[in-house]
Amino acid sequence: MLTTINKAWNWIGVKAKEIMQTNDFGNIIFKSTKKEISQAKMNQELKTRLVDAVDRAIEKNN
Repeated sequence: MLTTINKAWNWIGVKAKEIMQTNDFGNIIFKSTKKEISQAKMNQELKTRLVDAVDRAIEKNN
């Protein structure tokens, strides 16, 4: 499971070290090498990636 988490969150610099717990909703709480993950930073990164993907699609179709 650590490998899956690390593959999914590597883009923001998260490396899971230990699974702390899971719950019935499928959430996973884990310790990472990064002290804090800012939701704003994640949102900005996702927005940037989306805009870049749209720009590439537009360029490809022109």
